[in-house]
Amino acid sequence: MKFTAGYFNTSSSDYTDGVLKVNSDYVIDQKSIVISIGRIGSYTAMLNPNIVWDADGKGFTLNIGSLPRTGNNSVAVTFFVKTASINDKPTLNSVLTALDPSGAATSVNGTAHGKYVPTSNGSFTPNITASDKTIYSTQKLSESDLLALATAKDQTDGDISKNITIKEIGGFKLDDTNAAGTYTIAYAVTNSSGNTSTTTSTITVKADQTSTKAKDSTLVAGPDTKWN
Repeated sequence: MKFTAGYFNTSSSDYTDGVLKVNSDYVIDQKSIVISIGRIGSYTAMLNPNIVWDADGKGFTLNIGSLPRTGNNSVAVTFFVKTASINDKPTLNSVLTALDPSGAATSVNGTAHGKYVPTSNGSFTPNITASDKTIYSTQKLSESDLLALATAKDQTDGDISKNITIKEIGGFKLDDTNAAGTYTIAYAVTNSSGNTSTTTSTITVKADQTSTKAKDSTLVAGPDTKWN
């Protein structure tokens, strides 16, 4: 069962000492955890997250640190729990606390319930995510550049990012310049059980306004001649 925990919006103020505590009634698959931070709708993976796991593997503490009003103004954590039966109904509890500019503590609590529903072959589907990207109209992206935006993990196979394929590029031209606008890239990945998951990312192309203007100059040689 996949869970998401820890949504926190800081668009109104700067926060510090952010800590997310998550508890589950089943063991969490540590390899499946994905931590995203950033603006709503434009998340990026958190590098080298500071996670402390509970001894029983059913919970963890994520030390987030600062959550400025601009930039990293929300955080979300997704992961799978290891249920033993399709009759299990796992429960997730989370609390995210942080300090506002006055030093007062604020918190967001969350509770989620889920039930494992197997696929037709009784195996898990892989978890695939992809980041959005913004470029200028004079920049070019290759297929490998687009694939680098996506990652995939599987309960059984582990990291299967190398198996990701691009199914649709929405009119985006590879290895070439593109007109300003937004392009939807569709990704897919299949695990060893034959189950496929899909996701999309958005490439935003901005018009490049960079230009250089110059004019000719005529100088008369002499000891006081200057040129700018």
